[in-house]
Order: sequence, then structure tokens, then C-alpha cells
Amino acid sequence: MELWPDSEPAPRRESLVSQLLAGLRARRSPDGALRAERPDWRFAVLAGLAIAAGPLALWLSAAISGASIERSNQSLRAQLAPRAESKARNRVSRREIALLAQTPGLAATIDALARAVPANANVLRLARAHEGVLEVDIATPDPDMLLATLRRHPLLAQLKAVGQRSSDGMVIVSLAGPSR
Repeated sequence: MELWPDSEPAPRRESLVSQLLAGLRARRSPDGALRAERPDWRFAVLAGLAIAAGPLALWLSAAISGASIERSNQSLRAQLAPRAESKARNRVSRREIALLAQTPGLAATIDALARAVPANANVLRLARAHEGVLEVDIATPDPDMLLATLRRHPLLAQLKAVGQRSSDGMVIVSLAGPSR
């Protein structure tokens, strides 16, 4: 029993092997030897150029992309420079404000000095320098007693002697340090 009675059988084709053998027979010379065809040198040159062009094209595209990215980065740096400067100034300002908030006021420092300095000593100069450093010049007949007295006071304990000089029978002691 046929499944498709009205269908015709497919024509038979030659196999791939038989087609290959037929092609080789066609290349044989009349005496039976294979003909050597001259290879086309243009094809070899084009193949070599195509092989060399791949890495060259990759390098060229990477160089172009790198230059483009660098230009983009430079323009972004130029746009962001004012913002970075502003942030740096803001940071410095905040640090100075925090330092001022932590340090006692000049009136409190003067009051503490008036209580701590011995009766025979005189405050000649009092200044708050940059970064909250307190600078004091005190004239006293006994610098060691003055330094011992200042070390006992919590607000003035950070002051260190940075210099001494004599004047009119008194020793002028220069002190500097943070006032906390």
C-alpha cells in the first residue's frame, strides 16, 4: 500500500564524493596528469592585507576612542573646577567655624588669664592667631612660677613657652598654643 499514490519518486542525484571525483577528472590533462593551476597572487595579497588590517583597525579605533574620552574628561574637569574650588573653600570655612565654636571666646580667655596670672605679673599682649592659636606675652619676675601657675588652669594648660627676653628687670615670657 502506497501512502501517496500520485507522487513521483525523487530524481537521484550524484553523491558529494562522486561530484568531487568528477571535478578532479575534469582537471586532468589529456595525458592523465593533474594540471597545476597557477595560484592567483592577488588573492594572497588581499588575504594578507585583511589579516593585518584587523589588529590595525582595532588599534586605530582604540586610539580614537581614547582621545575622545580624554577630551571629554578635560571638558568635565574644566566644568567641575569651580565646584571643586568652592567645596575646598567650604571645607576650610567649616573647619575654621568648628574651631571657633570649640575654643572659648576672647573674653573668657582674658578672664582666665586674669585669675591665673600672679599679682606681680602683667599681660602685655594677647592675640588669637590663625587656626585658633593663642599668643600671649607676660612680663613677670619669676617665669617658672608663672608657667607652673598656668599649667594648673584647665583653659590655659595647653600654652607652651616659645621664648623669653629680659626687659627692665622683668622677664617677658612668650606663650603660644591652642586655647581649649
